Amino acid sequence: TKDGVGHAELKSIQKKASQIHKLLSQKRRKGIIGFYDLPYDKNIVEIIKAIAHAVRRKYEYFIHIGIGGSCLGPRLLCTALTHTFHRLHQKRHLVPRFFFLDNPDPQTVIDLLEIINLGSTAFFVVSKSGNTDETLAIFMILYSRVLKRLGACAVGEHFVVATSPQQRGVLHTIAEKEKLRILPLPDNVSGRFSVFTAVGLYPAAVAGADIEQLLKGAASMD
Repeated sequence: TKDGVGHAELKSIQKKASQIHKLLSQKRRKGIIGFYDLPYDKNIVEIIKAIAHAVRRKYEYFIHIGIGGSCLGPRLLCTALTHTFHRLHQKRHLVPRFFFLDNPDPQTVIDLLEIINLGSTAFFVVSKSGNTDETLAIFMILYSRVLKRLGACAVGEHFVVATSPQQRGVLHTIAEKEKLRILPLPDNVSGRFSVFTAVGLYPAAVAGADIEQLLKGAASMD
């Protein structure tokens, strides 16, 4: 075409593209790259749907704590797959109000604490390594506030954690010790490819998206 990519240009990279495709296919078969197979994990979908259903019924606010790929993908899904103005929608009481915290800026956290009711808030903490400084800082601040306000018996109901059990990071250690629900992240999927793991699927489900249809679309692309 005159202004786009022409057939000659596509043909010139065909050999290289085929080599890359072959390499990726080999890594997929060996389990080195895991994101290709995420649309077929039915077990995690059922677990996520059950938790999300309970959260939608019980909580008024949903705070997603993560940075980079642990925040951008989920934010995209919640924006793209729900009502554009869901906070003003007539059925807003069926969907919690969402907040994404990816920066431990003190003023941001203080301002947020001024407008939410901790007893009506669900928290989702995401770090594959379990050692992300910014995420841990925000988590510890909010966890200590909830613990002080609601007590040790209730705090576990408000937090869900997504991290890699294999990497045994600080977040996983704390979650196990404090008996928080853990959604495991596959070790062969990096953060920027994690949108079809619990990282993206759980908040999308809470926001009201049909995650089964979403994964069905991904499988058809595969």
